[in-house]
Parts: sequence; C-alpha cells; structure tokens
Amino acid sequence: MSVEPKPDGGQPKYVIIEPNENADPGLANSIRRYQLKAVNAGMVSSLARGPLLGCQVTDVVVKLHNITVGPGTSVTMITACANRCIQEAMKNANPILLEPTMNLEIETDDTRLGAVLSDLSHRRSDILDIHAQSDKRSVHALAPLAELVNFSTVLRTITSGTATFNMELAHYKIMNQNEQRKVIQKLTGITT
Repeated sequence: MSVEPKPDGGQPKYVIIEPNENADPGLANSIRRYQLKAVNAGMVSSLARGPLLGCQVTDVVVKLHNITVGPGTSVTMITACANRCIQEAMKNANPILLEPTMNLEIETDDTRLGAVLSDLSHRRSDILDIHAQSDKRSVHALAPLAELVNFSTVLRTITSGTATFNMELAHYKIMNQNEQRKVIQKLTGITT
C-alpha cells in the first residue's frame, strides 16, 4: 500500500487498486468484495487519526498494490493489517500539518489604520487590500486562526471600540516547519 498527496484535496472515500510489478496483474478482478471492503474499513480507521497529532488526514490518496490473504484469514485481520500498513506508510511520507486560515474584513477610521495594520502584522497576516470609503478604511486580510485568539479585544482596545470586523474560513494552509514544530511541542510536550 502507499499513501500519496491528492492534488484536488478532500477526504478519500475508497482505496484505489493499482497493482505493482510483483502483484497479480488481475488483482482488481481477483480481490474479493469482502476483502476490499475490509481494506477500505482499515483505510478509513487509519486516516481518522494521523501520525503527527492524531488529527484527521486529508488530501491523500491510498493505493493498494498487492494483497495476499491466507485461507481462514478473518475480515477483522484484513482491516487491522490495512490500518497498520497505512499508518506505517504515513509515518514514512513526511506528513505536514494544515492550519485554518481566516478571511478578515476590518473597518476602522483613517486615524487608527496604522495601529490595526501593525497588530495584523504581528499575527502572521497577509494584507490583501485596503479600500477607502470617506473617512473609513476597509482592510481585507488573511490570518491563521490560531493567531486570532483575543483579536476582538485587542481591536476594540487599539481603536477605542470604533472598529468592526468579520471573519470566515478561507482555506487550510500548509504550516511552515518552524510553526509545525512549535505546535507539536506545545500539544505533545515532545521536541522534534
């Protein structure tokens, strides 16, 4: 079995059968329906708990290259074996963490724009656009959700309560290695 990045993202729903050079060329026809169902159950179970923090694994495709099932092997054993194979493949695949990135729209008056932009820069934000509307400024930015803890309170403080903001999920973004190490250490206590 192998686990590979899935270019279009999303959660895998089933295992793709892709025989390798050592496998029976008729693997797709020779595998029994109950065996494939057991392999799929093992995949679902394995991807529900990823190797880094136990979070759900997404944006991957799982390929079955070969399978040998001895006589009398139970469905439970096939499921457990598939689960174990995928866990091992994921550990060797150099997994990465994705972090939720939020789309922010902040409205503030012109005199407090500098303070708002300064605060956003400390939060690993990307400023996308700033629009002028009479004496108001509308700032569009992207920021990691983890950096927006207490943002509402800080925004109220630096603008004396005159600013407003809206926030919604934009996408999930690959964490850089340094941030990933910090998160793993914080949540597990293990230094990587």
